[in-house]
Amino acid sequence: MPGRQWLEPVILVRYSFSAVVLAFGYVVALGPVGILTTSFKEWTGVVPCNLYSFPFLVAIAGLTHVPHVYLYAAAALRGLAATSRRRPAPPARILEGRAST
Repeated sequence: MPGRQWLEPVILVRYSFSAVVLAFGYVVALGPVGILTTSFKEWTGVVPCNLYSFPFLVAIAGLTHVPHVYLYAAAALRGLAATSRRRPAPPARILEGRAST
């Protein structure tokens, strides 16, 4: 995959910060008087979103779990790649788990 060398460290850098630090960063950037919110309001005249609304909190919680999903998916795909190198088979058979039959 192109960009794999820089994509993995960028995604996994989230593990070096605690959840409290990330939450503080979201509030500073996107809160009612946050940096991005006030800049957007000055530029367009409207407030883009409410940081404390339920859909926005769900989106932020989802974004904080991206590294977990990446770790599981990357490990599974590496296993599939190793299987396909040992026993070449069409991609559909590899995904079904029938590469050895």
